[in-house]
Amino acid sequence: FIIFYHFLIISREILCSINDCSINKTLSIIKMLFKVVCLFVPVVLSIATCSSSETNGTFIAPSSNSSAQAAVLRAARSGTKYIAFLEKLNFFEAWQACESYGLRLASVTSAADTNEIQVALNNVNAEQWSKFWIAGTDLGRSKSFLWITTGKQIWRPNFYLNWYPGEPNNAGGNEHCVEVYQESANRWNDKDCSVRQRFVCQLDNASC
Repeated sequence: FIIFYHFLIISREILCSINDCSINKTLSIIKMLFKVVCLFVPVVLSIATCSSSETNGTFIAPSSNSSAQAAVLRAARSGTKYIAFLEKLNFFEAWQACESYGLRLASVTSAADTNEIQVALNNVNAEQWSKFWIAGTDLGRSKSFLWITTGKQIWRPNFYLNWYPGEPNNAGGNEHCVEVYQESANRWNDKDCSVRQRFVCQLDNASC
């Protein structure tokens, strides 16, 4: 905000130097700068989040929740991309939990990713009928699903989709978050975001 203030002052001085320091011009500068701040703050925060989880390319495990920390360390050592957690949370709690562990809620962009999801589920001995949150949602963008962790449409960048036949169907008009069905080869289903269930986080510093 200090930079914002000084930039505003400098811009006003430039306008005044060309005899155009009217209040309307000043307000237009403020509006322009506000748009710039709104555009770049999320990017800066994203970079900061990525930076906080790694130092010189080395992953730093989260300090809270010893069992999660152990799981993250094991994944980092083995090169595993996904980590499944058996705690049951709603979609937003799962998203927050992954972030608190230094991870992110899982996105799945290829058949190889789907296979790695299965490895993560096998590692926790999840029962056959388990359902797990991943990062897809169409909240605020009905029928246009994106990964909440990246803001990218779920078919990008590989044109990969893995919906269960007939899905997404928005049953009941309130299914706006995506889960994977373990019993259906980890195909996707849209689900009520408030349902509490297990979730999969992603360890993927390279994407930062």
